Amino acid sequence: MPYHEVPNCVWLQKAARYTVEALGASDNVSKEVRKAAEVTKSESDDENWSRRATSASEGRIFARTGRGSYVLGPAALEAGDVCVLLGNKVPFCLRPMGRRYLLVGDCYVHGLMNGEAMDILAQNALCEKVFDIV
Repeated sequence: MPYHEVPNCVWLQKAARYTVEALGASDNVSKEVRKAAEVTKSESDDENWSRRATSASEGRIFARTGRGSYVLGPAALEAGDVCVLLGNKVPFCLRPMGRRYLLVGDCYVHGLMNGEAMDILAQNALCEKVFDIV
Protein backbone atom coordinates (compact mmCIF):
# COMPACT_ATOMS: atom_id res chain seq x y z
CA MET A 1 0.00 0.00 0.00
CA PRO A 2 1.47 3.41 -0.94
CA TYR A 3 2.43 5.69 1.95
CA HIS A 4 -0.25 8.30 1.16
CA GLU A 5 -3.00 5.65 1.32
CA VAL A 6 -2.18 4.49 4.85
CA PRO A 7 -4.78 5.94 7.26
CA ASN A 8 -3.44 8.38 9.86
CA CYS A 9 -4.74 6.17 12.67
CA VAL A 10 -2.40 3.37 11.53
CA TRP A 11 0.64 5.66 11.71
CA LEU A 12 -0.42 6.94 15.12
CA GLN A 13 -0.92 3.39 16.43
CA LYS A 14 2.51 2.35 15.16
CA ALA A 15 4.12 5.46 16.65
CA ALA A 16 2.37 4.76 19.95
CA ARG A 17 3.68 1.20 20.02
CA TYR A 18 7.20 2.36 19.21
CA THR A 19 6.99 4.99 21.98
CA VAL A 20 5.74 2.48 24.55
CA GLU A 21 8.48 0.00 23.65
CA ALA A 22 11.17 2.70 23.71
CA LEU A 23 10.10 4.17 27.07
CA GLY A 24 8.96 0.93 28.70
CA ALA A 25 7.00 1.35 31.92
CA SER A 26 7.71 5.07 32.11
CA ASP A 27 5.02 7.28 33.63
CA ASN A 28 5.69 9.73 30.77
CA VAL A 29 3.51 7.64 28.44
CA SER A 30 -0.18 8.53 28.68
CA LYS A 31 -3.01 6.00 28.94
CA GLU A 32 -4.22 7.04 25.48
CA VAL A 33 -0.83 6.28 23.91
CA ARG A 34 -0.61 2.92 25.70
CA LYS A 35 -4.13 2.03 24.51
CA ALA A 36 -3.26 2.93 20.89
CA ALA A 37 -0.11 0.80 21.18
CA GLU A 38 -2.14 -2.26 22.19
CA VAL A 39 -3.95 -2.26 18.82
CA THR A 40 -0.72 -3.09 16.95
CA LYS A 41 0.71 -5.69 19.35
CA SER A 42 0.25 -8.62 16.98
CA GLU A 43 2.01 -6.97 14.03
CA SER A 44 5.32 -8.35 12.82
CA ASP A 45 6.80 -5.25 11.17
CA ASP A 46 8.19 -3.66 14.34
CA GLU A 47 11.72 -3.64 12.96
CA ASN A 48 10.66 -1.85 9.77
CA TRP A 49 8.61 0.64 11.76
CA SER A 50 11.57 1.31 14.04
CA ARG A 51 13.84 2.03 11.07
CA ARG A 52 11.26 4.31 9.43
CA ALA A 53 10.50 6.16 12.65
CA THR A 54 14.19 6.67 13.34
CA SER A 55 14.79 7.94 9.82
CA ALA A 56 11.80 10.31 9.92
CA SER A 57 12.77 11.72 13.30
CA GLU A 58 16.51 12.12 12.74
CA GLY A 59 17.61 15.67 13.51
CA ARG A 60 14.22 16.44 15.06
CA ILE A 61 13.00 16.91 18.62
CA PHE A 62 9.81 16.01 20.45
CA ALA A 63 8.05 18.85 22.27
CA ARG A 64 4.66 20.15 23.43
CA THR A 65 2.98 23.40 22.50
CA GLY A 66 1.59 25.84 25.04
CA ARG A 67 -1.83 24.35 24.24
CA GLY A 68 -0.54 20.84 25.04
CA SER A 69 -0.23 19.45 21.49
CA TYR A 70 2.62 17.07 20.69
CA VAL A 71 5.18 18.36 18.18
CA LEU A 72 7.94 16.69 16.20
CA GLY A 73 10.02 19.48 14.73
CA PRO A 74 13.50 20.65 13.77
CA ALA A 75 16.23 20.34 16.42
CA ALA A 76 16.38 24.17 16.47
CA LEU A 77 12.70 24.41 17.53
CA GLU A 78 12.06 26.95 20.29
CA ALA A 79 9.00 27.99 22.27
CA GLY A 80 6.65 30.06 20.12
CA ASP A 81 8.00 28.81 16.76
CA VAL A 82 5.05 26.62 15.67
CA CYS A 83 2.85 28.25 13.03
CA VAL A 84 0.15 27.15 10.59
CA LEU A 85 0.67 28.84 7.23
CA LEU A 86 -2.66 28.87 5.42
CA GLY A 87 -2.68 26.79 2.26
CA ASN A 88 0.12 24.43 3.34
CA LYS A 89 -0.20 20.75 4.20
CA VAL A 90 1.88 20.84 7.39
CA PRO A 91 2.60 23.34 10.18
CA PHE A 92 5.93 25.16 10.19
CA CYS A 93 8.41 26.58 12.64
CA LEU A 94 8.87 30.33 12.13
CA ARG A 95 11.33 32.33 14.24
CA PRO A 96 10.94 36.12 14.62
CA MET A 97 13.93 38.09 13.31
CA GLY A 98 13.10 41.74 13.81
CA ARG A 99 10.08 42.46 11.59
CA ARG A 100 10.64 39.31 9.53
CA TYR A 101 10.49 35.60 10.23
CA LEU A 102 13.02 32.84 9.58
CA LEU A 103 11.56 29.60 8.25
CA VAL A 104 13.21 27.05 10.56
CA GLY A 105 11.46 24.05 9.00
CA ASP A 106 8.30 22.00 8.89
CA CYS A 107 6.87 20.07 11.81
CA TYR A 108 4.28 17.52 12.82
CA VAL A 109 1.74 18.82 15.34
CA HIS A 110 -0.71 16.22 16.59
CA GLY A 111 -4.21 17.58 16.09
CA LEU A 112 -3.23 20.14 13.43
CA MET A 113 -2.40 17.92 10.46
CA ASN A 114 -5.83 17.65 8.85
CA GLY A 115 -7.13 21.20 8.73
CA GLU A 116 -8.06 21.46 12.41
CA ALA A 117 -6.40 24.88 12.58
CA MET A 118 -9.23 26.26 10.45
CA ASP A 119 -11.77 25.06 13.03
CA ILE A 120 -9.75 26.66 15.83
CA LEU A 121 -9.48 29.88 13.81
CA ALA A 122 -13.26 29.90 13.29
CA GLN A 123 -13.71 29.70 17.07
CA ASN A 124 -11.52 32.82 17.44
CA ALA A 125 -8.99 30.79 19.45
CA LEU A 126 -6.25 31.69 16.93
CA CYS A 127 -5.57 34.86 15.01
CA GLU A 128 -4.48 35.41 11.42
CA LYS A 129 -1.20 37.21 10.80
CA VAL A 130 0.79 38.11 7.69
CA PHE A 131 4.43 37.00 7.78
CA ASP A 132 7.42 38.36 5.86
CA ILE A 133 9.55 35.21 5.64
CA VAL A 134 13.30 35.32 4.93
